[in-house]
Amino acid sequence: EKENKFDDFVKNNEYTAIYFYSPFCGKCYDFNSHFAAVAHNIAEDTNIIKFGKVNIKTEENLKKKYNIRGIPAVIYFKERNPDKYLIYSGEQKRIHMERFFRKEIDVLVGEIKDLKKVESVLEGYDAIIIHINKPKKNSNFLNLLKEPSYDEHKFFYCLNDFCNKLY
Repeated sequence: EKENKFDDFVKNNEYTAIYFYSPFCGKCYDFNSHFAAVAHNIAEDTNIIKFGKVNIKTEENLKKKYNIRGIPAVIYFKERNPDKYLIYSGEQKRIHMERFFRKEIDVLVGEIKDLKKVESVLEGYDAIIIHINKPKKNSNFLNLLKEPSYDEHKFFYCLNDFCNKLY
């Protein structure tokens, strides 16, 4: 029954990232904050990816099904298909995971709404921040920033007056 709930969760979401862990794993304890930060940061810009966690001690069947050999592990599911996945093999740090997921879903542009977001951006990205004082209603700049030639950078834009105070 739990496996059916897991499959339903994946099938109900276009993209899903699942963190497999054990409560007795020291590396998992350290990794948890990175995974939570990635989930939070991506959710601020889009809700395309849904994030979840699976305790391998209570979900042995999922551990076996997805051949989880080491933890922490993150599996990324595409196209609502529990059988179409890849095991994330990059560095287990926030910035690397977040870049991976953002590239996968093609969301490389984010909006800055407060000073805390600016600090987070500057801490974790090779980023370019653009302040737009008074954007035109039909401005095409967001589409321009999604051009492939910019994929090495994460762009953020700010429409709020507080950005004037930052620079």
